[in-house]
Amino acid sequence: MSEKQRSIYPQGNLGEINDSEHRMVHEAINRYGEYYVLATNVNVFLSLFMKSVSKDRHHFAAFFAHLKKHHLLAIFSTVRLHKIQASMNLRQVLEVGALAGFAVANTDDHHFVEHDSTGMAKFPQKLRRKIYDWLVKEFPEGSATIKTVKDALNDYDTHASLLAASQIFDVKPEEFSAPFFDYEDAHFVKADLWRLADVGIGLLDLLYGVWKKYGGFVPVDDFLTQINDLSRRKEVLKSEMMNTERYKNAMRLDAERKARAAEKTTPSSP
Repeated sequence: MSEKQRSIYPQGNLGEINDSEHRMVHEAINRYGEYYVLATNVNVFLSLFMKSVSKDRHHFAAFFAHLKKHHLLAIFSTVRLHKIQASMNLRQVLEVGALAGFAVANTDDHHFVEHDSTGMAKFPQKLRRKIYDWLVKEFPEGSATIKTVKDALNDYDTHASLLAASQIFDVKPEEFSAPFFDYEDAHFVKADLWRLADVGIGLLDLLYGVWKKYGGFVPVDDFLTQINDLSRRKEVLKSEMMNTERYKNAMRLDAERKARAAEKTTPSSP
C-alpha cells in the first residue's frame, strides 16, 4: 500500500479545484501554524521595510516589485500543494533579488538591457554574468546564499525529472494515480514555508547591506528590530524541525550515504 497521502481537498473538476485552492489559502494558518505565519509576515515586511525610494533607482523599484510578487506567489503555491510551481516562483525571487541589489548601486539602462539589430530589447547572459560577478565581489555572503538555494532548486525542482513528477504520481496495486494537487506531507510543506521565510530574510539583509554602502532608498527606522525579530522566530522553527524524528532520521541516512561514498573514493592501502 502506498504511503502517499492524497489531498483531502476535492479536485475532480475545474470548479472543485478553484474552490479548493481558495480554501487552502484561507485554512493554511490552521494547517501549518507558525510556519505559514512566519512566511507571510516576512512577505508583508518586504512591502513595508522601505519608507521611500530615490527616483533614479526606478530599475531597483521594478525588480523589487517583481521580487515581492513572486515571493507571495511561492507562498500561495506552497499551501495550494504545487511544490514545483512554488519552486519556480522562488527561483524568480532569487534571481531578481540579485538584480535588485545590483540596481541599487548601478542605475544606467545599459546594465540591464541590450537591443539587437531589429531594435528588440533583450537581456543577454553576459549582462546576467556581470551582475552575479559584481554580487560575488561586493557581497559574497549574500551571493553564496542565493547560489546555494538556486543550486538546490535546480537539482530537485525547477527542471523536469522523475523526482518532480513523483509529486503527483503514484503506483497503486491495480492502477496509476495522478491527482492535480501534490500528495500532501505537512512536514515538507512546513519546511518549504520556512525556506521561503529564510530566503526573504536573507534578501532583506542583503538589500540593507547594499543600502548602507550605496544609499538609494530609505529603510524604516526600526528595520533592525523587525528583521531581528523575524530571524529569531525563524531560528525557533528551525530548531523545532531539527528536533523531529524525521529530520534526525534523514540526517543519519545522509551521513551513511556520505560515508559509503567516501569509502568508494578512498584509495586502497598497498
